[in-house]
Amino acid sequence: MLTNDFGDFVHYRGILNFYVINHPDLIRQVLQKTNKKYDKGTDIYTRFRAVFKSGLVTSEGAHWAKQRKLIQPLLKPVFVRSLVPLMCESSAGMADEWSQSSGDGTMRNVARDMSRLTLEIAGKCLFSSDFEGYRTKIIEWSEFINEYSGMTPYPVIRSPWFPSPANFKMKRVLREFHDFVGALYDERVRGGSKNQDLFSLLL
Repeated sequence: MLTNDFGDFVHYRGILNFYVINHPDLIRQVLQKTNKKYDKGTDIYTRFRAVFKSGLVTSEGAHWAKQRKLIQPLLKPVFVRSLVPLMCESSAGMADEWSQSSGDGTMRNVARDMSRLTLEIAGKCLFSSDFEGYRTKIIEWSEFINEYSGMTPYPVIRSPWFPSPANFKMKRVLREFHDFVGALYDERVRGGSKNQDLFSLLL
């Protein structure tokens, strides 16, 4: 890593020009003390906007503040605590898989397992029982979105408008995901669903 060779503050100059900070005090200064001096007008956030549009991750200023206020109820400790049993259930399931693999000598990709566990917990918290019917697709969509968002935003070839296989696939993935969320929205609103998940709270 750059920080291993050059320390906790690195200015990288090349095809991409960026800074890397790797110390809690520096991170606190950027995110809290002087955060108003920085914006999200970067190549990386341009790539994020191809996926997340003007959502909480990419928005700024008054629009960000409005969105942050809307999701505030989801961050209250009492609600987060209510999700702990669900998190424990999924984690215990993964631990059982590891135990079985340990017994029969099966190799595991721990990074992939943890990513899948995270997606499963997030999916259940968001969609409760509806997650099970779409588990495979939701995990597939989420994994590609993560992969796409993490690609180095090289000029032109990684621009959202460029006719690359990755951009074509992202458009298909987003279309499928939006169709799923739209159908679930219609079902919840018309059917008066009593689900107490994150999606219902957002509605």
